[in-house]
Amino acid sequence: MNEFASERRVSKFWLFLIFFALACICVVGVLLNRLWNALELYEESTPGAAIRGYVLAVKAGDFSDILKDSGFLPDPLNSNADYRSVVEGIFGAVEDLQHRRTSAPPSGGWEQYAILDGEREVGTVWVSQSPEAEDGRYKVRCDFPLFEGVTVTVPQHLEVYLNGLPLTPENAVIEELPLPLFASLPEEERPVRMRYTTGQTLYPQELSLKLPDGECILEEDVEAPGHFTGREVLSRETENAFAALIEEAAKAYAAYVTNDAEFSAVASFLLPGTEFYESLRTFDRSWYVPHTGYSIDKVAVTDIAAWSRDCFSGVIRFDYNIIAGRVYPYPTAYSMPFVRVGGEWKLLYVQTI
Repeated sequence: MNEFASERRVSKFWLFLIFFALACICVVGVLLNRLWNALELYEESTPGAAIRGYVLAVKAGDFSDILKDSGFLPDPLNSNADYRSVVEGIFGAVEDLQHRRTSAPPSGGWEQYAILDGEREVGTVWVSQSPEAEDGRYKVRCDFPLFEGVTVTVPQHLEVYLNGLPLTPENAVIEELPLPLFASLPEEERPVRMRYTTGQTLYPQELSLKLPDGECILEEDVEAPGHFTGREVLSRETENAFAALIEEAAKAYAAYVTNDAEFSAVASFLLPGTEFYESLRTFDRSWYVPHTGYSIDKVAVTDIAAWSRDCFSGVIRFDYNIIAGRVYPYPTAYSMPFVRVGGEWKLLYVQTI
């Protein structure tokens, strides 16, 4: 009887010990599971985890959170698709992802990390703890330089394109610049130059000009990078015709002023009814020194430019030689704007330069 009681006591002890051990195992298991989850949560909430998640999302083409956290605001020259294309071009082919911090943030700011594919640096990102995220997760946004805007000034009849898109008031700042050469025309007939200024873009800014029935040229100011001037390239035939007209009109004007020709000789080149026309018609030439003749040589016509379909200008330089016992050469230079009226080119005025 005593032996049986002793055996029962031993059995209960081992049973208790087994249950205690099982309970301890369960408790330890629960604690380890919680610790593992906590470590995973911590790992997921580190900048490194955020960077890995960012690159994986790029490679997977999932840009929903990337765009939301990017701070990027699309505009007519920079679309979400453009942003996605740039980011994919930087991180889309990364295989051996590594990262290193390159700058420490100020309090509450962003810190910069270099992203490497193995040992090769492919780009940089900014990482910051999201202030609205209760779990302490981090935001990541791509860091890449934007391309500065440009300014281009062209005659009004030229069309300006940036990366294949026409520049309009929706995607550029557009200003009208008056041309003093044509200030004597009625306001609605005056040609103007157009100045287009663009903002920053994700891609390099490539300008181009279009003229439906002609050629254009674009030139950058060597002293002001990013500032361009465009103009129409006149055909050789048109340029020669303009040069001949400038020369004929300038010679007739010079001869009239020196009392070597009548008004009718120059009037055929002028636009009737203008202030210049009337002042020249009544011009007193009696004061000019008496002489027996004149000649013109060393003629050079330059700076021929089309400002619209109906306006052009040019500069002429020559020696006007007065013959009075001997030859007295007078170096002469005129700026001459022309306007097309009724299919004919008429001289607005002559400006001595």
